[in-house]
Amino acid sequence: MGPSPSADICPRDKKRRLLELLREDRETYRPTPHRPGFHALVLHRIRHAAIDGVEPRGLTIRLLQKGLKVPGFAIRAVYGIEIPCETEIGRRVLIAHQGGIVIAPGTVIGDDCLIRQNVTIGMAREGGRSPRIGRRVEIGAGAVIAGDITIGDGAIIGPNSVVTTDVPSRARVVAAASRILVGPEEAPAGQVARHDGGVAAQSPPAEEVASVVRDALVLKAAIEADTPLLSSGVVDSLNLVIVLDALESRYALQIPSHDVSAESFDTPRQIADYLRRQRS
Repeated sequence: MGPSPSADICPRDKKRRLLELLREDRETYRPTPHRPGFHALVLHRIRHAAIDGVEPRGLTIRLLQKGLKVPGFAIRAVYGIEIPCETEIGRRVLIAHQGGIVIAPGTVIGDDCLIRQNVTIGMAREGGRSPRIGRRVEIGAGAVIAGDITIGDGAIIGPNSVVTTDVPSRARVVAAASRILVGPEEAPAGQVARHDGGVAAQSPPAEEVASVVRDALVLKAAIEADTPLLSSGVVDSLNLVIVLDALESRYALQIPSHDVSAESFDTPRQIADYLRRQRS
C-alpha cells in the first residue's frame, strides 16, 4: 500500500531512493513546481530521510542541511500543510492546493494519490492509530479521514466527506447532498409556512406529521397521531437526525436539539403542536 519499510536498506540505497523520489516529485508537479504542495513534500522527504538514517554526504548533505533547518511548524505556517516526519508518503503523490491540510504521524499514503485543500487525515482519538491510504486514491477538498482504517486502492473520497470506516478498493464516498429551502411566504399567526413557499392549514395535522415521520423512516407499520415515537424506541438516537431533517425540510423550520424530548416531542400530535407554536 504505502512505501515499504527501509530498515534493511543500506545507506547508499536510501540516498539513491531519496533522490529518485525528489526527481519523481518534480516531474509530478510539472509544469508548475512552484506549488506549495511540492515544496512541502520535498521538505518532508528530506526530513523523513534524515530520521531514517540517510548519511549526509555529497549532494544529499546540502538537501539535508536545508531541510533540517526548516522545522515542521514553519512548513505549516508558510504553506498551510502539516506533514510530520513520521508520515509515510509514497511516490508521485500530488498535493494539489495550499491550505488547511493536516496529516497525522503514522499515516501511510500510497503511490499516485491526489490530496486537495482542507483535508484532514488523522487519529480518531489521542494516541490512536492513523489511516492507511492505498494507491491512486483521490481525496476531495474538505474531506476528513480519521482512525485506524484503510482506504482501498483507487477509491475516491468526495469533497467534505467524513470517513471513519474502511473503504473498499475503487469505491466512491460522497457527502450528503445539499438541500435547498425555498424562502417561505409570511404566514399569518397560527399557520405554518410550507417548504414550497405556500401556506399550510392553521397547523399541520398530526396525521400529516405522522406520514412525514413514517416516510422518513421507511416504515411499513402505520403511525397514528398519538403513537409514541421517542419513548417507544421507534425513533432512536441513530434515526432521530433523519426524522428532524425530514421535518425541517417539510416545514421550513430549524428544530434545536434541546427542544426534542420524550415529554414534549414524542407523538405526531405533540410534534404538530410544537410546529404550530414555532409559527405562532
